Amino acid sequence: MKRGFTLIELLIIFSILIIIFALGMPVTINHYQSYQLISERDNMVGLLRRVRTLSLANRNSLPHGLHLGSDAYTLFTGENFMNREPAFDEIFPKSGAATVSGPAEIVFSPLSATTTGGTLMLNVGPQSTSVLINATGGISW
Repeated sequence: MKRGFTLIELLIIFSILIIIFALGMPVTINHYQSYQLISERDNMVGLLRRVRTLSLANRNSLPHGLHLGSDAYTLFTGENFMNREPAFDEIFPKSGAATVSGPAEIVFSPLSATTTGGTLMLNVGPQSTSVLINATGGISW
């Protein structure tokens, strides 16, 4: 008596496994993109809060801002990114999968943290979320 699987039985098992993986892959990709989006949003909001706090504390008696570059976020000290004090820059990497649209920089005034405000749109794949900065320096998402 021979024991084992025939070639037909193995092909059926592999076919079933391939179908299960094919059905589960879109859900897995969607979940991963959602994770990336939430992670990048939380990172951006944390950096905005840090910049706002530095402005409220009047550190170096200058405004503070966040520059949203294509590959990194830069916390800077000064009226704008072009006229900043580079010695005080703090650079944080940005996820390559994420794209940000909206103002290129957000600057908070010293002591009051007022700003021109703006809406930042963050996209990862087909998913997107927004971060709103109002004129009084409030940050909501």
